[in-house]
Amino acid sequence: MRFKEQTHNYDWTHLIALIDSWPPSQLQVFPSPAPASSMSWHVECLHLPRLSAGQWVGVDITTTAAHNGYAYEDATLYTESGDVIAQSKQTVALFA
Repeated sequence: MRFKEQTHNYDWTHLIALIDSWPPSQLQVFPSPAPASSMSWHVECLHLPRLSAGQWVGVDITTTAAHNGYAYEDATLYTESGDVIAQSKQTVALFA
């Protein structure tokens, strides 16, 4: 993933925005649009790489558990070369 337009180098605010840009996986399998919200979100910023505008940042998201409208998701953000940048843990509630 990357920003559509960017004229300067990434900083932590950009990377946190990218890691929060994906919708929770439970919304993708729900039969119709529904409101959802993060109940808790923890981001570990490991290191800020030198990324220039236009470079891609990868994300790998795993839902570790989901039941009764709640989901627990782990995410890893990494550079094009595979260096881990940040890790995220999130609890999501689906209100439907």
